[in-house]
Amino acid sequence: MEHQKSELYFLLALLLVVGIFTFFIFSPFLYAIFFAIVFATLFAPLHNKISKFLHRSSGLASFITTISILLIVIIPTIFLGIQILQEATSLYSFIVTGGAIKNFSSFFPASIDFSSLDISQYLQQGLSWLVGHLGPIFSNIVKMTLGIFIFLVAIYYLFKDGAKFKEKILSLSPLKSAHNETIFSNLSVAINSVIKGKLAIGLIQGLLTALGFFIFGVPNAI
Repeated sequence: MEHQKSELYFLLALLLVVGIFTFFIFSPFLYAIFFAIVFATLFAPLHNKISKFLHRSSGLASFITTISILLIVIIPTIFLGIQILQEATSLYSFIVTGGAIKNFSSFFPASIDFSSLDISQYLQQGLSWLVGHLGPIFSNIVKMTLGIFIFLVAIYYLFKDGAKFKEKILSLSPLKSAHNETIFSNLSVAINSVIKGKLAIGLIQGLLTALGFFIFGVPNAI
């Protein structure tokens, strides 16, 4: 009996050590797995429609949905981020040379003197923060590429085997099946509501800001 207990304790300790090492190995990419779970929840209706259209071919439907997310979300985001970095760098140089004050004052009557206002100082602080934070993101191409790869692989298997993962998790829960289903349903509704609400607000703000930039002819609008 004592020998069996020793073996059990050794096995638990070994599993704990392996779990800790696994966590530290994958910790830089936990954000990719987290976003994969969020996007798998958001795009679940699309995956279900594709799966029904393909007569429930799970692997192919998961692959098509993953490629759709790559084309709709990831690639445009990468190009937008690159464009923002380029324009922020250009605008920063424009402000440093003093062109910002001239352009800003041109929208107001000549009687108003902006020489006493150091507007460029505040703009430089904001843009230097933006450039400083965007630069490391795009300079670390290898890590970003690996993160995107893990995101795509994770979201593919979440679409393909998500139901099996869910069953495994529910089997470990001490709650009743009805309660577990309620919790998962509420989590799904919360994720969809929060993310879609944020996207809708961001889209409205972006359109209004773009309209304002277009009216006043602001350079580097993106």
